[in-house]
Amino acid sequence: MKAALALAVLLPLALTGSGPGATGPGTGLEDGRVLLQAFGADAHRRGGHWYRELNRQVPQLAALGVDLVWLPPPAYAGSNSAGYNPKQYGRLDNSYGSVGEQRQLLQNLRRHGLIPLADVVINHRDGTHGWGDFVNPRWGPEAICADDEAFSNPASELRGLPRARRGACEVAVPYRAGGTYAYPAYRDLNLDHPQVQRDILRYLQRLQALGYEGWRYDMAHGYDGRWVGRFNRATRPRFSVGETDWGRQGEMRGWIWATATTPEAGGREHLRSSSAAFDMPTLFQLRQALVAGRPQDLSAIADGHGLIGDATDGLPWRSRAVTAVANHDTDWPSNAEGLLPQAYALVLSHPGIPSVYLPHVQRDPQLRQTITTLIRLRRLAGVTAGSRWFPQRNARQAGVYGAAIEGRRGMLLVRIGGDDSHWQPRASGYRQILASARGHGWAVWLAQGPPQPG
Repeated sequence: MKAALALAVLLPLALTGSGPGATGPGTGLEDGRVLLQAFGADAHRRGGHWYRELNRQVPQLAALGVDLVWLPPPAYAGSNSAGYNPKQYGRLDNSYGSVGEQRQLLQNLRRHGLIPLADVVINHRDGTHGWGDFVNPRWGPEAICADDEAFSNPASELRGLPRARRGACEVAVPYRAGGTYAYPAYRDLNLDHPQVQRDILRYLQRLQALGYEGWRYDMAHGYDGRWVGRFNRATRPRFSVGETDWGRQGEMRGWIWATATTPEAGGREHLRSSSAAFDMPTLFQLRQALVAGRPQDLSAIADGHGLIGDATDGLPWRSRAVTAVANHDTDWPSNAEGLLPQAYALVLSHPGIPSVYLPHVQRDPQLRQTITTLIRLRRLAGVTAGSRWFPQRNARQAGVYGAAIEGRRGMLLVRIGGDDSHWQPRASGYRQILASARGHGWAVWLAQGPPQPG
């Protein structure tokens, strides 16, 4: 069931340009940007026309109010491939279209003030025909981790290769028990090898020359986070985010800390130069609570069951969190899509860098309008990645979720679940309501005044 959207505005909503942007690899502790994942799981099945299709939609993407646009893996990975099995880093035509079409899309995005991010897959690589016959750039077996299945699987041409001819394997990291993740589908890369390092850096620099301005690191729990810090230090992306262990919040913090481009700094300054990470614990808690019909359980996020509520060591880990409702790996079941407006109401009102999934707005015009309105309210309040937020206990007692989020220009008040009879800003002493948006089972208000206990 589609949620009805009602917007009450008591002050001008005119906005110009994008939100405040950072120039470092992470989000910046007070970064107000919003991310768009601009592709779905089936984008590579458009007959090689996807870049052209998206290029025609760029004005509509900019109208959403987003700033960062995450695009799919650009390296050649064979025909009809999503790109997560890169075969040739030196070849940039792929299942989404030609190099020229890719360049035109990047130019158009940048003309509209949007920052394109490349999906960087450097944890593993696919052979040309076999298990490890790498070309463009050409690498030998020394580029493959010594314990990779290519050296033991009977189907592999590399089976039984002497250990002296294999690559070393960096597995011991201080933040992940058991070492880095070993991916069984493709060859795990030995990033310690100088040629591998040089060629990956050349690949990133070529992507920058094409028009990309930032990175989304795929499967980043498969290699030491320090490599992200080194590559970011060399390329100076405008934004960087990693896909790390989905359900391991402690490991996420460790990975984020390891990615700093100024590792000698401590505390907030160390965190300021670190990469962001996808906050999957918050996504899982969000989905579980809404599907179960228990919005009051969303308060667990503030208690640390989610990166945006994590205050370990007194640090604002929320400023490194990219929150999402869904992505190409984990969308909502069709019978739960009616809950998406509630989910976006939370993500787009709370700290962290919120992410919008383009297939949602493409298939539901009403949800598109809801998301656009919520982004505008976020901008008006000045909510950023590092904003403080205060769950309202009186809302939880009423069986719903309520929170106050402190922006630089105002407060956002949000209720998930129920209606105004369960909780509204007046219940926590807020009187100066400047604007609001609402739908079935959710409401967001823009208010003035300091944080109030609930």
